[in-house]
Amino acid sequence: MIIILSINGDTSTDEVCRNLSLRKIPYIRINDDLFTKESDYKIALENDFIRITTKTNNLSININEKHILWNRKFGFYQNTEMFNNTLPAFENDIIGHLSTEYYSFTDMLRSSLNSKNIKWLLPYIEINKSQQLAIATSVGFKTPKTIITNDKDELISFLQKNKNCILKPLKSGKTFFKKNYSYPLLTFKIKVNKIHELPNTFLPSIFQECIEKEFEIRSFVLGKKIFSMAIFSQDDNQTEVDFRNYNIEKPNRTVPYNLPEKIELLIHKFMIKSNLNTGSIDIIKSTNGQYYFLEINPSGQFGMVSYPCNYNLEHEITNYLNDYERFI
Repeated sequence: MIIILSINGDTSTDEVCRNLSLRKIPYIRINDDLFTKESDYKIALENDFIRITTKTNNLSININEKHILWNRKFGFYQNTEMFNNTLPAFENDIIGHLSTEYYSFTDMLRSSLNSKNIKWLLPYIEINKSQQLAIATSVGFKTPKTIITNDKDELISFLQKNKNCILKPLKSGKTFFKKNYSYPLLTFKIKVNKIHELPNTFLPSIFQECIEKEFEIRSFVLGKKIFSMAIFSQDDNQTEVDFRNYNIEKPNRTVPYNLPEKIELLIHKFMIKSNLNTGSIDIIKSTNGQYYFLEINPSGQFGMVSYPCNYNLEHEITNYLNDYERFI
């Protein structure tokens, strides 16, 4: 049985599920909106069994039998209907308690599925950006000079050594929408003339030297295969620092890209040392021809690489999930 942990509305998961259905490959998909009055899922965890009842299935998963689990995206409480329903109805302490209960259950579910007989596409692990950079450096990747701090004096000292720097969030980029405005929290160049406006301490953030790039590369890794795409974000002032600051009217040019063999070897070494078998990696090819590792998102979007480059990654993932014996 193929077990998929995902979220409602994830297009990539929808495409893979469609392929599985067309090929009559049995699977069960569990979305993370488990706790709603109209939920399709009834789940019970008991010893070696997980019983799942939906409108179309009544399954008992024996965790001692062979299964493949795709940990696509799962456990995002703030995206659930339950969270949205609690906001106007309860005080912060109750919302916090419900959040704790939600994460406790999703952790228990994933832990129950963490059997030696269940092979995971995307193991249930967390690797923060600091760890990613350390591992990338240890396997031989070039990485930008980096400091993580909440200290204004430390930041000023770093800027004196590295004149051209960027700022990025500790976890992940996000865009907030309010009324007719959007507020992206992505990667931005630091305006040195604004540093004096900072308080002496602030929310800890990542500061890095800004690598002058020829182009950006997004590489999707699936087992031993690497699918890469070059993104010519530097040709547009809006996207030159971060291609995710999308220019909808004039999108960046994107093309399939073959990484040098030595860089693909570093990627494989990084994945092995990180205990990952899939993920989306961001790399910069600098103007001096060097390749710099930026970060990996283990559950990152792959449709943005699949469609422009005609990689058919949804079919690649379907084949991967359907091959227990060769699963790595």
